[in-house]
Amino acid sequence: MKLSCLQENLAKGLNAVGKVVGTQTDLPILSNILVKTDEGRLKLSATNLEIGVNFWVGAKIEKEGLVTVPAKILVDYINSLPNKKVNLSLEKNVLKLSCEGNRASINGISAEEFPLIPEVKPEISFKLKSEILKEIIPEATVAAALDESRPVLTGVCLKIRGDQLKLAATDSYRLAERTITLPGKAKKEITAVIPSTTLKELLRIIIGDPEIREVNCLVGRDQIMFDLGEGNLVSRLIDGKFPSYEQIVPESNKTKAKIKIEDFVKAIRTGMVFSRDAANNVKLSVKKTGEIEIKSTAVQVGENVSVIKSKVEGEGGEISFNSKYLLDGLASIPGEEVTLELNDKLNPGVLKPVVEKKYFYIIMPLRS
Repeated sequence: MKLSCLQENLAKGLNAVGKVVGTQTDLPILSNILVKTDEGRLKLSATNLEIGVNFWVGAKIEKEGLVTVPAKILVDYINSLPNKKVNLSLEKNVLKLSCEGNRASINGISAEEFPLIPEVKPEISFKLKSEILKEIIPEATVAAALDESRPVLTGVCLKIRGDQLKLAATDSYRLAERTITLPGKAKKEITAVIPSTTLKELLRIIIGDPEIREVNCLVGRDQIMFDLGEGNLVSRLIDGKFPSYEQIVPESNKTKAKIKIEDFVKAIRTGMVFSRDAANNVKLSVKKTGEIEIKSTAVQVGENVSVIKSKVEGEGGEISFNSKYLLDGLASIPGEEVTLELNDKLNPGVLKPVVEKKYFYIIMPLRS
């Protein structure tokens, strides 16, 4: 293999694929990036067996070839070089690099051992603007489970019906759902569970590359692919049925409070000084007068009470929440104000944006 390309373009490709490599694995090859010539371009690939990322870089190819090299050292080295031409050549699985007075050689592993990143046979495809994805991915993944004892809860449920696309996630303690309208009606209905780690990786890539303005999403039977133009991300789908959550979504409320998010967050953070010693429990007392009292108690330490102003409609009442889950929900709400909807202390609370958006974040109450 012998080729040359610009450092800026090579660094861009390596940064796109480099975060996917396995960091804790018994297979050394998964810590490597595949460097390969491919139809007049340089192809970079990485996988952790759940997610695979490919990225193509424009290059002047003089000789074909392929090898895998350790991701961290290759990414760090290329990022440290000046924005000039980088020359790459291969000699017996040793990748040699040079760029304006800098020369390095990196020992690689034969590409024969590198896992194949599967091709996706799409059953449905649709396009989404990057700006939309930057909104809806964190809004949904915030509620996905981290505990892998129930794998389906670590994913985000994608539902498409007509021109409506829904993303939903739940860890059984909270639930987030975002709905958007597609430009046209889908040819068929589909439900799939995408690993939340996959969506977070997609988000990282599109945030890091402002040139990706639109993503083509192709959903297959077992895999999903996000076509990024100069690259793609391929992931397995989670096997299993996502819980039917619609029945826990409250259809009405007895109390509705409109609150400034900044004031709400400050009060909760203040209370967490005490609530962290009491399972993050904070008690909200919503008054008809427009005040919300936020109380945190630690039996061995003491207590704190913060009072904030709000616009209250309805009966008022008391309810206890996990303060961390409450903060996570508030962080996902756009705008300066949030609507908190309550029924009673035994039923879930609902956070909704005041601005027009089809999004809600439900939190199960704590018994107090």
